[in-house]
Amino acid sequence: MKKSLVSSLVVVAAATLSTSAMAFVYDVEKTVEIEYDREDPVDVGTLHCEFPQYYEDETIFGHRTEWCQYICKWINGADMRTTTNFYLWEKMKSGFYDCEENSAEAFGTFMTVSPRRQSKGFDFNNHKQKVDAYAAGQTPDGIIYGTISFKGFNFVSYGLTITDDEGAEEPEEPEEPDTDTDA
Repeated sequence: MKKSLVSSLVVVAAATLSTSAMAFVYDVEKTVEIEYDREDPVDVGTLHCEFPQYYEDETIFGHRTEWCQYICKWINGADMRTTTNFYLWEKMKSGFYDCEENSAEAFGTFMTVSPRRQSKGFDFNNHKQKVDAYAAGQTPDGIIYGTISFKGFNFVSYGLTITDDEGAEEPEEPEEPDTDTDA
């Protein structure tokens, strides 16, 4: 389990150096897509996450770290619906110790799966799989980009994108001013 956490953190650290992140908004249904074989992303269902729980005292690289833990129900995107548990951890930042308040404020952070509980998810065929590692960062507009590896796939990693369903409409293009003048 510690090997999975360490590998998740290495991937996440690299991913978050280049992007700004926001705290995880837990009470909004989220759409999950996986990147596979250079094709269009595959819909692998939705996430429904519960109220965050504070969790602390995980030692990583010899340093104590603090996390908000979210227990998420992942519903696959297949015609025959199944569910599984996805235990998501969000790194706390100094001065941001209230997990519930953090979900409404923007600040740099990263996410991984709990090293203490076995998370499962859905692969590109919408088959339930044990998650070996997950690491992600979130953009200021709320899109979570990450990498997921499933046990039994020989450490093959896939891109995983999580977006909020609420307000998912694309913004309208601004209208061009009317330049036609009649004299």
